[in-house]
Amino acid sequence: MRKDLPSMIEQDKRILGEDEDESEREAALLSGEKYREKLHQKWEREEAVNTFKKDLHYQDIMFDEARLHGTGYMKFSQNEEERKAQMNLLKQFHNEAEVVRKAQKNSAATKQKLLQKRLEKVRQRKRLKLGLPIKGMHFTF
Repeated sequence: MRKDLPSMIEQDKRILGEDEDESEREAALLSGEKYREKLHQKWEREEAVNTFKKDLHYQDIMFDEARLHGTGYMKFSQNEEERKAQMNLLKQFHNEAEVVRKAQKNSAATKQKLLQKRLEKVRQRKRLKLGLPIKGMHFTF
């Protein structure tokens, strides 16, 4: 309504921050510029280190990215020796998991074979009760 217009305009000004003191606004801008300057300096230091590296890896160029990685992602060190140790540990875990996986697969296969043998014996007993010959046995007269 027309009578509410002046109060709405005042409310918009408060929300948008037009009533703020000019010095507060400048202070906020300067702190933002300082923050960006610090980030830029950090980036320059990391890039200077990366220029002398023989091998660059993903971790070297990621630079504080706010990115979500999946469950299979492992953050490796930027130090080459630590990185190799971490990768060897990861390979060791992978090999151990493969061994366990194979053992479980073999165990499941053996259980399946035993189950098939038991089922075959049950079927043979049923055939005998019905008076039928056992499968696999051949009678010659």
